[in-house]
Amino acid sequence: MSPMPGKRPRFFGNVSIQTRMLLIIVPLIVVPMLILALVGFLATSGEAAKTSVRYLKQRENDLRTIAENLPIRDYYFNKSYGLTDEAEVYRRGLERSLKRFADRSNSIEPIYTQVRYVDQRGGEAVKLLYANKGVADAGSSGYISSDRQQVTQALFFTAVRTLEAHQVYMSPPGPTMTAAIPVYQPGDGKQAPAFLGAIVLDFVYPLQEFQRTRGVITLWFAILTALSLGIALVLTVNRVRRLANPIRRLAEAANRIAAGQRSVTVEHEANDEIGILAQSFNDMARSLETHEAAVQRKVEEATTLYEIGQEIIAQVALAPTLELIVARAHALLQADASLLALRQEDSDTFAIQAHSGLVSDAVASTRFRPGEGLGGQIVATGMPVMVGDYSTEYTDSPFREVVQEAGLRSWLGVPLQARDTVMGVLYVISRTPQQFRDDDQRLLSALGDQAAIAIENARLYEQVRQHTAELENLVAERTSELQEANRRLEAASRHKSEFLANMSHELRTPMNAIIGFTRLVMRRSRDVLVPRQYENLEKILVSAEHLLSLINDVLDLAKVEAGRTEVYPVEFVLGPMLAECLHTVEPVLKSEQVRLVHEVAADLPTLYTDRDKVKQILMNLLSNAVKFTHTGTITLTARSHQGTIIMTVTDTGIGVPEAALEHIFEEFRQVDSSTTREYGGTGLGLAISRQFARLMGGDITVQSTVGVGSAFTLTLPQRYTSAPEEG
Repeated sequence: MSPMPGKRPRFFGNVSIQTRMLLIIVPLIVVPMLILALVGFLATSGEAAKTSVRYLKQRENDLRTIAENLPIRDYYFNKSYGLTDEAEVYRRGLERSLKRFADRSNSIEPIYTQVRYVDQRGGEAVKLLYANKGVADAGSSGYISSDRQQVTQALFFTAVRTLEAHQVYMSPPGPTMTAAIPVYQPGDGKQAPAFLGAIVLDFVYPLQEFQRTRGVITLWFAILTALSLGIALVLTVNRVRRLANPIRRLAEAANRIAAGQRSVTVEHEANDEIGILAQSFNDMARSLETHEAAVQRKVEEATTLYEIGQEIIAQVALAPTLELIVARAHALLQADASLLALRQEDSDTFAIQAHSGLVSDAVASTRFRPGEGLGGQIVATGMPVMVGDYSTEYTDSPFREVVQEAGLRSWLGVPLQARDTVMGVLYVISRTPQQFRDDDQRLLSALGDQAAIAIENARLYEQVRQHTAELENLVAERTSELQEANRRLEAASRHKSEFLANMSHELRTPMNAIIGFTRLVMRRSRDVLVPRQYENLEKILVSAEHLLSLINDVLDLAKVEAGRTEVYPVEFVLGPMLAECLHTVEPVLKSEQVRLVHEVAADLPTLYTDRDKVKQILMNLLSNAVKFTHTGTITLTARSHQGTIIMTVTDTGIGVPEAALEHIFEEFRQVDSSTTREYGGTGLGLAISRQFARLMGGDITVQSTVGVGSAFTLTLPQRYTSAPEEG
């Protein structure tokens, strides 16, 4: 999070002023001293390193001096031409020259431990040995060794053969090191220089002395630097403490005051700025201590007043609320008694409704109007009134004698206001004159404000409770009337269904007789009657069969509503029954332009349910499709899905408007109910079909578009399970 604009970052937010001063001053002292110490150390270490480099450089110079002055070329040429005796003379001369060099170099300090000349084939031609440093004293001479070996595989010989003239091989630093320089016979321009061998010096390298010298230098510089820093820091800390201690004492005094200690004094003898600050701090502490008692008292009073207000407001009943108000006012102001008067309903009279403490019956039963006595003055002005001695200040009060007899002297009264109207007066009373102060008036006024809210809430609660009781009684009466009306309607519906069932049965019996006799007459009198009379018999038969169908529909609906319809499940194959339904409705097709289509799934399982009701549902759906379809197709499909059988009758007829879809399954409802409707029917077929489908645990749904056609879907469980009887 970025710092707020206009605020500088605080690096020492929780650090004391002494620490801050040290953090500022100490780096100013320490850093320069450390820099000086580091510079001195680096300079001295550099000199020690230069001494080491000069030592190795001297060994290189010795090699170059030897290589230039020795008769190596003479030895090489005699050896090459086979002059052995002459070559031996030159070899011994080489030994003496190398020995003189080594003895001279080791005369002051033993340096070289071995001096050799190695020929071009890697053989040691000259070999001088000296005792190691520390074994032989300075100035001791070496000796010529006859144990000369082949050093072809030696590291220095392999390296020196790759060097040019005047280049020196130097082994890695160690207690004993090897230095070697190649010796070449210069060429004549056409021939390359010839390698004649190498001068090899094994010498003592005082590595430990160099490291010891550097360590001593480092130790001395560390001691001197630490000693200097210690002295500087001691002096700095001492001076900083003398400056920071007075400020620290001020901070500690401020912390003690913040922790609750008020009798705090900061002592400081100086008359500087810090002394002036300490004197001001002491004055502030005394002032704070003086005012704290008053603040604490106000806080306690406010807390007590809040708790009392919450306790009063929590009451809901009026009488307990009034008793609690006078009790808390009595205790809060440490009075001898407390009274509460309220305005009477539909009147300007105020009466004492509750009291706390010892008061006479005459005082407790006092009634007053606006302008009468102390209470009347409070009601008239709407302002608190404080009385030091009632008898002397209210000499003309109608209640003066009652108050004197009760011995009540000091009075303090505040108005209780609600909706800009004085609804009552709250008093506290003392038998001591001049008992109450302005702070008491403020406290009682605050308590009176909360008391007015509590009283108003209690009155509203009483009104709500009364209205609620009245409403509950009214609801109970209306509920009883509705229950009685429902019982009568249920009885009427049951009687209607029983009547329809009985009447339908009584009507169907003679109607079946009419149909039977009409068919018998038509069959026996076909050749006797004239054609017009025969046509009249056919009309009678059609009308009778239509009337019988209506009676059957009414009878089925009445049975369903009366709860007398039962399901008789059997196991049957659905395919043949579907074919039977199609064969039944095929003769009643209105036009040759309508085709019946049969689509049944090959894996359709058997169905266990009421076969007759399924057939009646499908016949109703197919009959409706035939009735409303003039061209196109009527398709009957059947398939299984997750334990259910789904049968759909789809047609390309006139369709059903969307607004009528929710009504077509209601009894006696049709899409076209006008007196000039084109299609007949009672409107019971779909209602009975859905009742049967739901009775068997399924349902019928419809999807339709006007001018396109309709699709009625019958869904049934593959195996019918009877519903449990209701207890």
